[in-house]
Amino acid sequence: MRRESVLRLAFCLLLLSSCTLPGSAAPVVKIGLIAPFEGLGRPLGYQLLPAVKIALEDANATGELGRYRIALVALNDDLDPATAARQAQALAADDSLLGALGPWTSETAAAAAQAFGEAGLPALVGAPLADAPRAGAPLANAPLAPVPIPGAQAVFSLCPSFSDIAAQLLQKAGQLGPGRVATAGPPGELLRALAVLLPPPADAASPGTVRVVLYSGGAAAAAEELARRQASGGQGVLLGGPDLAQPWLAGLAGQAAEGTWALACSTEPGGRAPGLPAGVAARFAARYQAQAGAPPGAQAMLAYWGARRLVGALAEDVRAHGGPSRAGMAAALGRDAGGPGLVWLQIQDGGFVPR
Repeated sequence: MRRESVLRLAFCLLLLSSCTLPGSAAPVVKIGLIAPFEGLGRPLGYQLLPAVKIALEDANATGELGRYRIALVALNDDLDPATAARQAQALAADDSLLGALGPWTSETAAAAAQAFGEAGLPALVGAPLADAPRAGAPLANAPLAPVPIPGAQAVFSLCPSFSDIAAQLLQKAGQLGPGRVATAGPPGELLRALAVLLPPPADAASPGTVRVVLYSGGAAAAAEELARRQASGGQGVLLGGPDLAQPWLAGLAGQAAEGTWALACSTEPGGRAPGLPAGVAARFAARYQAQAGAPPGAQAMLAYWGARRLVGALAEDVRAHGGPSRAGMAAALGRDAGGPGLVWLQIQDGGFVPR
């Protein structure tokens, strides 16, 4: 079995709630999850998996899909864009699979989004994607952002736009005190968004102490940057976007990562989740703690919200048309009026904590 498919998990969710006796079998529909379950990203994948499972357990237990039951197919992307695209194609090839969740980094999400769009498979990706700015939209209630790929109207991001993320990074930089703000990291959508908003003199070789470094890359590259800065006596605290808010940053960078800030796509602090009934997020957190042995982090909350949104779209389609379809799912997701926003995390004592 190829390594990239080692986590090709199809769950009978969960367990007896969706398993039926001969002669009374309920029709089963599937959703897919693409996440890293091996290698560097393994901690992320196994933070997301219990959250999605809980959401689908609830759907089967409550019967909100009517006579249908829902199952999960989870595929490993190894944090590799090409693998993510192949896994998206693999999900799309299963006619009984009606929606997908993930991937969870900008590079893997962009690759999978292209494949989802070409196949017409509705998907919620868990990372920011290049899209039109949503000027004035409140972050915590911003509509899901569609991917600007021809024919990909069914693919949405669970994150606000790069422009919104850049604006929040600059706002935080202004709150951290006087001094010069600089940028660092690989070229890409976030660096371009920062360049639009950041006054040119602040990013030039101008005099003054560097107070804040706005970093455009992911956690692995940031760990190397932090180590270089520590070795050379570099100045300034590092701030970054959702690609920085990964569980492996502190492990790779060690003490050099202490104090680093990152914006994570998630529900609001305190468990407030757009579109979820009161108390649902709190009950989820308690169940997640019992299953995973730790409280849900920002990305687990995001995965739970995304899975619940897919279930809600399925239920809406079943009510409207008597059964679910990819087209009905896409239409239901497109009518969504709210979504998760951004929360601040900071590395303290070797791990990200909400701030």
